[in-house]
Amino acid sequence: MKSSMKKAVSVAVASAMVLSMASCSFLDKSKDEVLDAADEYAKNLASCSVAKLAKLSDSDFEDIQEEWETKLTFSEGDLYTADTAKALGAIADTISYEVDEESAEASKKSGEGSVDVTFTIADYESVAGDDSITDADAFADAIADADTKEISVTLEFESDDDSWLCSNAEDVFGDLYAFTDEEFSFVPPLQDLLTSENLEWWFTSNGDDAAPVYTNATSIDAELPLESTIDVDLTGVTCELTYGGAVIYSAQDTYDCYAHATDVDAAYLDPTGAYFAAGQYTITFYAPDGSELISGTCTVELEAEATPTPAASGSASGVNQVDYITTEGDFFDYTSAPVWYNSDNGVYASGTTTLELTIARYDESLGEVSYEYFYSVDGSDGSYTSLGTYTCSTAAYSDGDFYECQYTGTIADGYYGIIVSYDGTEQLASVCRVG
Repeated sequence: MKSSMKKAVSVAVASAMVLSMASCSFLDKSKDEVLDAADEYAKNLASCSVAKLAKLSDSDFEDIQEEWETKLTFSEGDLYTADTAKALGAIADTISYEVDEESAEASKKSGEGSVDVTFTIADYESVAGDDSITDADAFADAIADADTKEISVTLEFESDDDSWLCSNAEDVFGDLYAFTDEEFSFVPPLQDLLTSENLEWWFTSNGDDAAPVYTNATSIDAELPLESTIDVDLTGVTCELTYGGAVIYSAQDTYDCYAHATDVDAAYLDPTGAYFAAGQYTITFYAPDGSELISGTCTVELEAEATPTPAASGSASGVNQVDYITTEGDFFDYTSAPVWYNSDNGVYASGTTTLELTIARYDESLGEVSYEYFYSVDGSDGSYTSLGTYTCSTAAYSDGDFYECQYTGTIADGYYGIIVSYDGTEQLASVCRVG
């Protein structure tokens, strides 16, 4: 009798314990709560809503919030160029997600939970490799229709009173938003970057890009009229200088077709061998695929040489002429034919306060030059007197480096000669007129 009662009591106690445990498990809604939290978190990850994600993350998120707010604000600035900002924004717009409900794990007792989420994003690498896409807008359009790839992450949560907060945001952001480390640059076809129908001709006698004329030319120089705000890859670009239908000079990977008299065969020079022969010269640039980009023709004229030393002569007929005293060496090889800057073919108006003979430098290893100015009232032989000797280094501009051989002050009407020297050797002489 006593034994039977004891057994019955034991069974009753065990049943009560099972019912109690089953009741606790049945009442634990943690898994459903974590699933809801994961869906909300994934939705804001897909929309790059950092401010909302901050409210759904634990306190550690404060350490990375500012960084990701900057990265996920796709605008031109210190972090992104305009092209990169546009491209990254387009990629971000393709993000979607799917929560794996079967993967959810959570426990009220431990206060921890996790859910697997699969994100889908455009396969931007395949689009970036398309050479036919030449601007950010075209890239954005292509991204919208691009193939996709999947990025799987596990969202981890910790219980905070009545809510579940993501505790591994840093890892998730690094995986999902890895594309923000990419840089994009789109360059239109070279033909679209030309800003003029004419080449930019340098050191001509008339300063006319449409109908350029050289007089006693020691060099012929023309550049592509390119948009200056875009960094252009000139690999494969070629240029040719032709005379009488023959190619007499060519260069590759360049925007500047600069031919010196020393670069061509003597058959294309005047009898003295110092100047290009008179006639028509054409410069043509070609794109990497061999198609013509732009072409232009100049006229070369020959006139009687001026006396090479203006201090000794410098007659009026020598105005605007350049006479090389030395026709070999680095200075002769790597500088342009000089021009009287801001003059009318070597003539300055009365009252001018600055004379300047400008010489382009093509080799940065060349150092400073020295130059001596002379003055004559009438430019007659033996009438020139020295005004002083000066030195100058090159001044840098967007289109190159230039020696600016200046004489400033009160400048009377008359003739001004200059002799330019480099490394102790007289290189060239020229004469200008004032008035």
